[in-house]
Amino acid sequence: MLRTIGLPLLLCGLVPSLHAQFDADELLHRAIARVRDTVDRLPNYICTQTMERSETWGSPRAAASRAGNAEGGCDWLLRPDPARFPQTDRVRVDVLFTSAGERYSWAGSNQFRDQDLLHLVPIRAISTGGFSGFLRSIFATGNVFAYRGDSLEGGRKLPAYSFRVPRERSEYWFGTGSNRRIVACEGTFLLDPETADLVSLAVRSSDPPEATGACRATTALSYSRARLGDSDFLLPTRSVFEFMSTRGEEARNISVYSDCHEFRGDSTLQFGPPDPGQVPVSKPAPRPVLTLPEGLLFRIAFAEDISYRTAAAGDTFAAKLTTHIQDRFKEILVPVGTPVVARILDADSVRVRGGIAHLIFRLETLTMGGVAYGFVATSAQRVESDDPFDDGTYKCCRNDKDVAALVLATNTAILKFYGIPRDFVLKAGKQSTWRTGGTGPTLACLNDTGRCK
Repeated sequence: MLRTIGLPLLLCGLVPSLHAQFDADELLHRAIARVRDTVDRLPNYICTQTMERSETWGSPRAAASRAGNAEGGCDWLLRPDPARFPQTDRVRVDVLFTSAGERYSWAGSNQFRDQDLLHLVPIRAISTGGFSGFLRSIFATGNVFAYRGDSLEGGRKLPAYSFRVPRERSEYWFGTGSNRRIVACEGTFLLDPETADLVSLAVRSSDPPEATGACRATTALSYSRARLGDSDFLLPTRSVFEFMSTRGEEARNISVYSDCHEFRGDSTLQFGPPDPGQVPVSKPAPRPVLTLPEGLLFRIAFAEDISYRTAAAGDTFAAKLTTHIQDRFKEILVPVGTPVVARILDADSVRVRGGIAHLIFRLETLTMGGVAYGFVATSAQRVESDDPFDDGTYKCCRNDKDVAALVLATNTAILKFYGIPRDFVLKAGKQSTWRTGGTGPTLACLNDTGRCK
């Protein structure tokens, strides 16, 4: 059943013979009012976002198939085999939702800057813009909706509606970095017929920027009511972003949002002028930095297991010094056993050659006298590998400049493992060698941005 519904809605004067149409119109009218109420009243709030990311690399035959395609889009591509080179990882961050979009921080740090997810986790992150922007542009006055009948979700039959938002009215940001653009979008949504709440929303990019290399991109969101302060609001609980490139590569990001609460942190919020591009951010607390002479060798050992079933970029783990840090006169500057905190920047696995795993991590602090100090060090063995045929150098299989920058960054190291099982656990006791100081970026690596500049 297809019926076009324009806004504003005229709900009076309908005759009894049009009762079904009246129900569809009336439900849509109530739902739009409830969505707008949420968007208008929604305070700044924080959720913990856990994202499962996967990639499947395209078939080399896909490019050859393009010559016979005149329509564009993805239909001409040979879809990659999900069993071929699947690459997976996990990210855990805090996300600050504001009217101007989302800003990210490592989970628990409560230090938000004017940056998107790509700046925090520069490896394979895909950012698609603000959820409040989705709702604001999709449910704006002037858009045209079509009732599509009922759709089954979670064992319930729910009324389904379609929509289309032209680029000039859209707030759907697609892409990352310099390739980030506002694009037209279209899709469908389901409503709860009793409460008129939005249950789910599926958004497709109608015209992804050519520079992103995308031929198809979709975002599916699930919503529910949650309490923030003294009021309840319609919040996303889960999102699935799917991307297909013109080379036949596919990526999927599945995010779950938990522990949502109003942003009332101790940090001072700074508000810029009333410009949509200006986002309130918190002022990061200064961290004391321990200055050490350059070139002093030391080793650390992991003090806990890291399971690839649960490990996520953004998680911290405990380590400790297994050697003293001592100067050339053998004076002990930092004693053996000193606790070290490290943060995972990437923990991925590739199902090829029996399984490959990478762990990219950054040393953040060492604790002496109850004080956590930042410090600067450089990995003295860039890659520790359990592959007997490895030559000890890191070969970037993703041709990603951001990965290369991380490899060379101070305080950052990579571990590489071959022939791992799916339930791979990196056991406590794993050691790596470091050297104090570094010629690359230094203090910029001591903050929570995840990217050294």
